[in-house]
Amino acid sequence: MTRCAGRGLSSALWGLFLVTCVALLWCGDVQAQPTALQGRVEGSAVTLQRPPLRIRVPASAVYAGAHRWVLYDVADCEVHVFIEADAHRQVQRLYWIQLEAYLASKPELRYNYDRDQVTTINGFTVRHRERFGPSDEPPRAGSDLEQVLRLVAAAGYRLPRETVNSRLVYLPDDTRRSEVMVIYIEDMASTGKTSADFMADGAITAAWPPVAATVLERARARIAFERTAPAPQGRAAGPPPP
Repeated sequence: MTRCAGRGLSSALWGLFLVTCVALLWCGDVQAQPTALQGRVEGSAVTLQRPPLRIRVPASAVYAGAHRWVLYDVADCEVHVFIEADAHRQVQRLYWIQLEAYLASKPELRYNYDRDQVTTINGFTVRHRERFGPSDEPPRAGSDLEQVLRLVAAAGYRLPRETVNSRLVYLPDDTRRSEVMVIYIEDMASTGKTSADFMADGAITAAWPPVAATVLERARARIAFERTAPAPQGRAAGPPPP
């Protein structure tokens, strides 16, 4: 009887130990994650306090949600998604707004888009890059694309077979420690082309640059960067997690 009671006590203590360890690990993980969203959604716009900026998309776009997390253990990342779709809920145009900043624990990291071209939107200097391709390629685990696709699916939408896109990146200061990125995605059917029309022998053909230019212009026409008043001292959005 005594030995049985002893084993029961050991099992109870061991169980308590395991529960405590799991609870501590869970709490530590929660504390390491960002909490509140940085961007405030108002209609078809996302307003930031830092930098003082508003990103506006067409009023016809439907808000599909947002998510904030630590990206690859190096950056505080937040995405907002707006969608224009057809009657069958297939995406015609998607607006992916991303706020990102390297963690204080990664002081050596900087954003570098020197290989991208430069344009202006409403007086803001942005780097841009246009791409095309199928929409069914699996995303990298834990990536920003994975999070965006989850939001699209959770909202009940589906992507077209192939898409074209324009990535617009604004670096708010010379430190290059933070960025505001907007990716404009549309159904490739709008171009009257397929990926095969832009490829030959594994290389991009001369057919792509003029189409890329029109995709950029549609992005510039549909996305607005608006300067807002700086947040009062002491009321700025919370800093990235350590």
